[in-house]
Amino acid sequence: MLRQFLEKYGVEYSTTSKHSRPGWLQVGCPRCHSDRWHCGIKETLDRSSCYVCGGWNVGKLLRDLSQASWSEIQELLGQRAFVRSEADQVPLGTYTPPTNIVGITQCEAVHDYVLERGLDPDYLESVWDIRATGPFSNYPFRLFIPIHKGKRIVSWTARAACGQEPRYQTASAMQKSFDEKKMLFGNQFIREAAIIVEGPLSAINVGRGAVATLGVAYTQQQVNLMADIWRRIIVFDNEPKAQARARQLADQLAVFPGETFVVNLNAADPGSASRTEVRQLRDFAFGKGK
Repeated sequence: MLRQFLEKYGVEYSTTSKHSRPGWLQVGCPRCHSDRWHCGIKETLDRSSCYVCGGWNVGKLLRDLSQASWSEIQELLGQRAFVRSEADQVPLGTYTPPTNIVGITQCEAVHDYVLERGLDPDYLESVWDIRATGPFSNYPFRLFIPIHKGKRIVSWTARAACGQEPRYQTASAMQKSFDEKKMLFGNQFIREAAIIVEGPLSAINVGRGAVATLGVAYTQQQVNLMADIWRRIIVFDNEPKAQARARQLADQLAVFPGETFVVNLNAADPGSASRTEVRQLRDFAFGKGK
């Protein structure tokens, strides 16, 4: 039904872009004006979300894409037209990691990827519980990154080590017991200050005390958690859309007690920052030598 609707109104879509996943159609986002297939609509018509700017109401997205009448969109959606399509309404399952998880040094491709990024495999394993997925995994040759809620692992994401798409494979709804977009990756290490970044590898490169929103499209639940941190240093990627999002986040946090800063690194993102630049950032955030 969805494909026929989009084709009827001349809306281009993709099933083969790097953001594509089974059961979803990727379109350009009319809200952030992305033309790189960042916005996805589930073919069951119960969810839609943009990789850059976050969740959409399915009916509103279809209306903005097609300019079709509301009556036609309601006819397409049926009862779904009257249900808010938010991630917190998606039923979750049981924490289920990928198969064939091994130590980082046991998977040569992942080990090489870690070293290329200038990261220490022992540090990743001992501090962040990170492992590799082996060649026989259902998601092979990836850096397996568990996501904690307190001391309990509730979800995961896995970074491609060999250029696979998608770059990050995150647990499906039935593979996690809590929605990672309602948390901050790295929350278990936070005290009075935090460096807020986008991706988990950026948080890991910066070190304990950094938290990641797991994508530039942060949620209100994540903003609420940030508001509880007294000193907040936002360090998003250097590209213009991410920087605009960082300033928007700072504006949202400005009404809460504490301090909020936006820092723009020389590096393209915190994950590729040099040890010298990371040291300077940590000195600013936490105090000299911390």
